[in-house]
Amino acid sequence: MQKIICLLFFLVANTIVISQELAPIQNYGIADYEAGNQNWSITQTADHYIYFGNNNGLLEFNGAGWKLYPSNNGTIIRAVHAVDKIIYSGCYMEFGFWKRSEFGNLEYTSLLNKLDQALIEDEHFWNITSIDEWVLFQSLNRIYLYNTADESIEIIDFDTSRAKIFNLGNKIYIQKESEGLFSIQNGKVVLVSDNQNFKDNFIVGIYNHSKKLLVITEKGKFYFLKDNEISEWKIEAFK
Repeated sequence: MQKIICLLFFLVANTIVISQELAPIQNYGIADYEAGNQNWSITQTADHYIYFGNNNGLLEFNGAGWKLYPSNNGTIIRAVHAVDKIIYSGCYMEFGFWKRSEFGNLEYTSLLNKLDQALIEDEHFWNITSIDEWVLFQSLNRIYLYNTADESIEIIDFDTSRAKIFNLGNKIYIQKESEGLFSIQNGKVVLVSDNQNFKDNFIVGIYNHSKKLLVITEKGKFYFLKDNEISEWKIEAFK
């Protein structure tokens, strides 16, 4: 009997320890947030509000409740990105930003009136990122660079089948199929490497590692890039 009590105490004690180590997880369904059934992107503002690009618009969660803001033209918001307390968003044929008013609600400002040329027909915005004073909105055809300091917009024509921007904090990298890896410098696209591995394989990740770029492709290949020289990081390196 004493052994059984000791065993039960051990199991209970271990359960308590394990439960203390696990972070609490709360699941939310459509019935909870009352919006579309698909969320495309997520971001968090400096005041810890969380925002989702949702089928029905911009979805806000403050930790206790949900609020939905329909997009300016009623289409799906696929890209959201917060800078401080401002939320930038992009959808079909529209991009701009949301800012909280004195009454506590978000108000939307379109940036289309800043353009000196029209959007491409049926243009969707899939990705948004920021670096320094620039906010970059990416579609499958272009990259729009919004200067938050002077509110001007520069446009880079850049066709791609997948909208993906790699932001390393000090530099922006993008890939163009069949052409290689590029960076954006001073509003211009500059070729970084036209190595065949970067032409033929879709890049899913780029990271700084020991003063070199570590590039990961969709096929699970790892490459180091430095001074235009590329070398594969093979699994044997871990042995």
